[in-house]
Amino acid sequence: MSENIKKTVFKNKGFFQFLVIYISILLLWNIYTGFYNRNLMALLPIGIQVILLTLMFKRDKYAKIAITYWTIIFQIVAFGLIVMGTSIKIINHDSFQGIKIYTFVFDILEIITGIVILIFIQRTVKVEWIPASKLKDVQP
Repeated sequence: MSENIKKTVFKNKGFFQFLVIYISILLLWNIYTGFYNRNLMALLPIGIQVILLTLMFKRDKYAKIAITYWTIIFQIVAFGLIVMGTSIKIINHDSFQGIKIYTFVFDILEIITGIVILIFIQRTVKVEWIPASKLKDVQP
């Protein structure tokens, strides 16, 4: 009798590749800024992103939930708070003086990216029972 194993299956290969590239770019950026600024706090996002990539490549059954939580907490909520803080600063000072508009736009784009990732995760990533004999056939 064959044993079944739960695995995360990425139904859309393009989305899987986008997610790997996106998280890898963030990882490289955090490594660069962590070393350049000698900031030990950069180890937190570095560790989280390494774990996410590991879960994705192993097709671990927890990959979907980990990516979902990461997207909600670090992409949508965190950047949402930054945008809200910047908006309050603009309202209180009645000007954009001291506000870097490109950073503000980048933060909004991060929120949009997080929402798109969340939508694609819900639609194209599934956790399925896979027979142990077919594990090598599981592709992103």
